Amino acid sequence: MHRLSFVVFILVLLLFTSSCQSSQYLLDTRFDTEEFLEDYDVSMDYTASRGMLTRAGDVYYASMGNLAVYHDVQTGVTGALCGKADCVHDSMNCNAFLDLGGANIQVYDGKLYWLQMNPTGWSLYRMGLDGSGRERVQDMTDPESYDLQFAIHRGYVYTMTIKSDVSGGSSSRILEIKQYVLGAQEEEPYTIYTQAYDGSLQYVYALYRNKLYMAVDNDKNFEGRSYDRELFEYDVAA
Repeated sequence: MHRLSFVVFILVLLLFTSSCQSSQYLLDTRFDTEEFLEDYDVSMDYTASRGMLTRAGDVYYASMGNLAVYHDVQTGVTGALCGKADCVHDSMNCNAFLDLGGANIQVYDGKLYWLQMNPTGWSLYRMGLDGSGRERVQDMTDPESYDLQFAIHRGYVYTMTIKSDVSGGSSSRILEIKQYVLGAQEEEPYTIYTQAYDGSLQYVYALYRNKLYMAVDNDKNFEGRSYDRELFEYDVAA
C-alpha cells in the first residue's frame, strides 16, 4: 500500500503587485474588526455541504433538487421556501425554484442568496428568509466553468471556479478566484488568483475576518498517490 506523500508550500501570499485592485478594500468601517459579524461573515460550519445546507437562527435552509427548502427546528415545520400564496412549487414561477445552479446557497444580511445559470455565465439571486421578494442581484462573468463555489463575506462576493484548457496538445485546469462588490453590476471584478495546473485539482477555502485562505491539492500525474499542496492567504484590507 503506497503512502500518500505531500509537498507543502506554506503561505504563498496572493498579493500580486502586477495587478491593481479596483475595489475599495474594506467596504464599510464596520468591517474593520477582528470580531465575528453574524450578519456579514460567512459561516464555515457547513462548508462540507458545498453550498447545499446553511442555517440562520433556528432555521435550516437547503437545496434539494432545484428547490430551496427550510426546516424550523422549533416548530418542526419543513417546506418549500416560497412566500407565494397558493403556489404548488412545481414550476419556474415558484420563489423556491433555484434552477441548476441552486446548490450554492448562503444566508447573508437577512436574505438567502444563490447562483443560477444564465446564457453567458451565472446570475446571483436573493430573496427574504420567508420566501418573498425574489430578485436578481447581478451577473457574474464566469462562463465555461465547473466546480463553482461562491461566498458572500463583508460586502464582497467571492467566486472560485475551475476551468479546462487545452494548449499545445496538452490539457490543464485553471483555478480562478474572483472578488465582486455585492450589488455593483457596473464594477469589474478583481481577479485575486488565476493559475493553470496539470493533472487533477482540488481545493478548499475559508474566509476568516478580512482574510481568504485557500488550500490547493494538485496531483500532476493523476497517480492518486501523491500531490502537491499549496496554501494561500489573501488579505482584503491590505
